[in-house]
Amino acid sequence: MVRILSFDLNRKLKHRNPFKSLLEFFLGLDTFTKLATITFILILLSIPFIIDTTQIFTPHAQIVSISGTWSEPRPYHKGVFSYATGKQVFEKNNGKPYEDPVIKGVLENTLPPVFRVPGGTSMNSWNWMDNPDENVGRYYKLAELGQSDPLWGINVDRDYGTTITSGFADYLTQHSYKANSFELGNELYYYTLDNAGCKVLGFCDENGNILPEPSASEQVARYNEIAKSHADTIKNKLPGSKIGAVGASGSHLLRKNPFRVRSSSELPIWIKEVGSQTYYDAVVIHNSTVPTELGFLGDYKADEVVRWAWVRSDAALLKNIYEQLGSVASGKEIWVTEWAFNSAQYVKDHQEVEWQVHQTMLAALSNARTLLNVAFHVPNVRIMTLWTLIDQPEVSLIKDGKARINYDMLHLLRYARQGADRIASLNLDYPLHFMLKGPEVKPVDNMDFDQMETPAVDAFGFYSGDELQSVVILNVLGEEVAIQIPNLPEAVNNGVALTSDELLPQWGNPNNPSPNQWNPNTHRFVPVNVEGNKVTVPKNSITVVGRQSFIAPKIMQPLRNQIFEAVDNITIEVQTADNPGEVAKVEFYANDQKLGDDSTIPYSFTWSGAAPGEYQIIVKKIASVGAPATDSTHIQVENAEGVVILGDPQVTSADNSATVSWETNKKSSSKLVYGVNTLHRASTIETDTDLGVTEHSVTITNLNECTVY
Repeated sequence: MVRILSFDLNRKLKHRNPFKSLLEFFLGLDTFTKLATITFILILLSIPFIIDTTQIFTPHAQIVSISGTWSEPRPYHKGVFSYATGKQVFEKNNGKPYEDPVIKGVLENTLPPVFRVPGGTSMNSWNWMDNPDENVGRYYKLAELGQSDPLWGINVDRDYGTTITSGFADYLTQHSYKANSFELGNELYYYTLDNAGCKVLGFCDENGNILPEPSASEQVARYNEIAKSHADTIKNKLPGSKIGAVGASGSHLLRKNPFRVRSSSELPIWIKEVGSQTYYDAVVIHNSTVPTELGFLGDYKADEVVRWAWVRSDAALLKNIYEQLGSVASGKEIWVTEWAFNSAQYVKDHQEVEWQVHQTMLAALSNARTLLNVAFHVPNVRIMTLWTLIDQPEVSLIKDGKARINYDMLHLLRYARQGADRIASLNLDYPLHFMLKGPEVKPVDNMDFDQMETPAVDAFGFYSGDELQSVVILNVLGEEVAIQIPNLPEAVNNGVALTSDELLPQWGNPNNPSPNQWNPNTHRFVPVNVEGNKVTVPKNSITVVGRQSFIAPKIMQPLRNQIFEAVDNITIEVQTADNPGEVAKVEFYANDQKLGDDSTIPYSFTWSGAAPGEYQIIVKKIASVGAPATDSTHIQVENAEGVVILGDPQVTSADNSATVSWETNKKSSSKLVYGVNTLHRASTIETDTDLGVTEHSVTITNLNECTVY
């Protein structure tokens, strides 16, 4: 009976519709049990919505090795690779910043084609003729250190008129100072509703109170009136100089949301009305990359901010923005005189001290990509001055007497572009893209952020004439990538990368330092392997391949995998391609143990008493400014053994001579002692003088016939 029941039940379960069985079972329950069951099912279904199951966005490579073809090289404006700073620099080193070793090192090692001082609101209250020998002289000496063209900021305060500007132009002429570029005011549109802008543009009453708010057209008309008078003064005094006029509003899309620029009709009225004027040569804009555009950073994962930042430096996006600007300022250049990846300047308003992104590998990569994409894709941009300050953590090249990551980025790009007059982009056959199906980023002003696709690896080539002289590769992936570089000259075989283990610090770590203390200092320079035309670049890196060893030192001795004995003195010799004064010292390590250092050229160290074993010899170049750079090689130290003759010596005799040959277990010098008997064998000695062989041979002459030796 039991067997039959069991068989029938199994057959029913096997052939009957399980959903029908469950339904019949459910309908047979009492009302309370039915309600409890429904509640339980609803809870189970809601778990994916209660628990954050959003896929963590991770950049990834579709392939390990990629290749591509070069676009046609085109000329580029060297002024794109420049930077700006505030008047704080004048106060360093007791008013002699040009003698400060760190400031000197930064300028001499980066060689900014254009140098802008003062920036920020200082320009709108600055008077060059207030002690001109000090003000103008200090600035010009700094520009000379970097072999730079000064970008002179002009205070166009309505109360000043043009008297100061006229005297300033005369002073520049009298001292034969470079006077090629002038900027008429700083972000005046940004202050038209406060006392600063009110004063400059003259929208205040006699007590400094703001008059009824003028329309946008009234504001820009007043600016054009004032700026034109200064421009005319400068051009009359300094023919051939170029004038930049304030063009785009920092409170509008070009500073905050370039994704919204779809056509020139969406540009603010200020740029349109300035763009129609003829008194100036270049439209000036400021375009900062500020992650707080996304809102509170704590709402986002680190990889979402990475994707946001990388998209902001996309070539198509940048090209679109500047083409729209060019369409309303026809024939004029574009000067981007303040721009940076400088979130902390704004993050502090939200007290987000635990999320800092400004001095990270992500910031350096994003800035480098912006520079290179603009240099190649946007020919109407003539000047870009990266906004930097002294001892302010958000955007500084220098902090507490030490150089920061963006200095190292600019230093590396200086090596890449030095002597080049054209640039090209490497069009990758299989571009590595960010995952498009990661978590959606909350839209800002309807920007199509989640629809943007942008390469995760970019490469650019610098040319001198028709010859490729260096290649820059940007890799935002968390893994190394091998790239086949077409037409890579044989001489372009030295590579170095600026890299870091992380693009961002540990996200949301409450132990992260406050903004005024922030200096992750996790980046470093490492040599890059170049095999033929294949370059393998590290993760999270900016790599430069060129004709010289660039910033990384190079171990000349010992050779890789060289074998030594424990009794040997091991000499380590290092060469660097740095200019005089760029290297403070070179440190020498065996594995993790420091052996010593050398601060004089040629850099070397002799290591004695090495115990038997395998060693990684590491040399670390400590630069006067900037991150350290390393090189390494492998050696082996063996036990010191005596020299042993292998086998019996071989003798070949002739009439009055004999040749004796023998082999030793290691390279050595040997000598042969011979005579007619053991008592007189030292009477004649023949020495083997070849010191570096294991096979020895000595020929003895003037022997007597029929004599046993």
